[in-house]
Amino acid sequence: MSVSTSTESGNLLLRNADVYAPERMGRLDILVLAGRVVSMGQGIAVSGIPDLVELDASGLPVTPGLVDSLTHITGGGGEGGYSTRMPFMPAEDAWTSGVTTVTGALGTDAIHRTHADMLGHARYLQSQGVSAYIYSGSYHLPIKTLTGSVQTDIAYIPDVIGVGELAIADHRGSHPSVEELARLAAEVRVGAMLSGKKGVLSIHVGDHDSGLRTLHEAAERYPVKLSHFYPTHINRHEALLKQGFVFAKGGGMIDFTASNNESLLADGDIDSPDAVARALAAGVSISQLTISSDAYASLPEFDAQGRFVRVDMGRLDSMADAIRRGCSDVGLNFSSMLQTATLNPANALGLWHKGRLKSGVDADLLLWSKDHQVLGTITRGVVRRWPTEVV
Repeated sequence: MSVSTSTESGNLLLRNADVYAPERMGRLDILVLAGRVVSMGQGIAVSGIPDLVELDASGLPVTPGLVDSLTHITGGGGEGGYSTRMPFMPAEDAWTSGVTTVTGALGTDAIHRTHADMLGHARYLQSQGVSAYIYSGSYHLPIKTLTGSVQTDIAYIPDVIGVGELAIADHRGSHPSVEELARLAAEVRVGAMLSGKKGVLSIHVGDHDSGLRTLHEAAERYPVKLSHFYPTHINRHEALLKQGFVFAKGGGMIDFTASNNESLLADGDIDSPDAVARALAAGVSISQLTISSDAYASLPEFDAQGRFVRVDMGRLDSMADAIRRGCSDVGLNFSSMLQTATLNPANALGLWHKGRLKSGVDADLLLWSKDHQVLGTITRGVVRRWPTEVV
């Protein structure tokens, strides 16, 4: 499936691409030097560039790489004991899944899983060409950090872009008060301001009826905006989905989880492509919607008394699959579905060099088939996966 023409120079000329940036731009060539896009246009002429790899996209869609705002890169799980712990994410999963940027988080287990392990694995992934960032904190308060505080984690460590995923409305969380949420949002904001980052407070939302209530109360009672919070799993059930629409119309971004299973769907989860379509029908701007994989997290099932029953694992390829099904099954256009998994999460995370195609951004590129299957992956101009024949 893969070609061996790649070099580590990051110099690439990709011809005859049907470019989605994520908006469709038509048939263009893309010139990449030292891992960054420098030009896009028709009939680009070059000479004298060392180690230049030239590929032909044959008119197939070429897009930014997918940006995953929630990936448990060191594995999640453990709700059913040690046998239910999920594995570390291998770098190869990114190439086959089309996910070129991941954001690592701890979840329920911040005892056996540590930020030191997560930072180390993020840097391993970076060495393999995956752009990897991490969150400080976990489901619980008091917040666990690497340097002793949220502000210094964000300010001192380039890889740390915020805090997450802090749990609300979930029996596994520590049930933070409105005051604690507002205080934490302020800490994230100050650390981000001092380090030139956007600052993200990723919020895991469980299935309790309280839903997003505490976030609205924090924004009402304190100088905190809804946009300071980034809640995920909003497609968990019908009532939460409707709360999410209100939250998004109030200025916040909402995230839908692409990974699910038959049990979760039967229990009320809304499939992420359907959630996107319903949000748009309800008048939510496409710019306020994102999709993430929750890859390598556990997808646990509990009975009515909260006892553990069984567990599945989140999949990194669920994002590309959601894009494909959004187009083929739900009738959404490719550009809109793509935006929820590229430009929008990059904006939510403050990664202005990711999730878009224009001069100056990182050359993370995907080649898609006409029926929206990922065929090829390029990260920072280096070919990681490419079909031997493009048809």
